[in-house]
Amino acid sequence: MSNIRDEIQDMYPDVSLLFMTEEEFDSAIIGVAERIGSEPAIAYDFDKVIEANMKMGMTQEEAIEYFDYNQIGAYVGGQTPIFITRFNNDTNNDNTSVYNTNSYSATYAYDENGNLVSKDGKLK
Repeated sequence: MSNIRDEIQDMYPDVSLLFMTEEEFDSAIIGVAERIGSEPAIAYDFDKVIEANMKMGMTQEEAIEYFDYNQIGAYVGGQTPIFITRFNNDTNNDNTSVYNTNSYSATYAYDENGNLVSKDGKLK
C-alpha cells in the first residue's frame, strides 16, 4: 500500500525530499513547493502540524512554542520543509476582514480609502 511519502517521492524521483521525521505529520502534508533557484520542498499545513503536536500530548501553547523553536525554526538546508498558514478570508460589510486559522484569529479594519486602521490578532 502506497503512502503520501511514496507518492510524492515517485513524482520527484531525482530529488531527495526532506520529510518531518514522525509519520504523525504526514496528514499535514499539502504537497511540494517549488520556486526558481530552490530545490523542491515538502509543504505542510501549519494548523495540522500544531494539531499533530497536540496529539503527542502538548497543550496548544506548548505546541506552538515547540513549532516555533524546533520545526519552523530549524533550518536543515535548501530542502527544509515549508509551512503554509491557510486563511479563511471573510470580508464583512463594515470594512473589516476576518482571517481565521485553527490557532490564530485576526480582524483587520479599513477606512473608506482602503487603508488599514486597526488589527486585532490573538491565539485561539
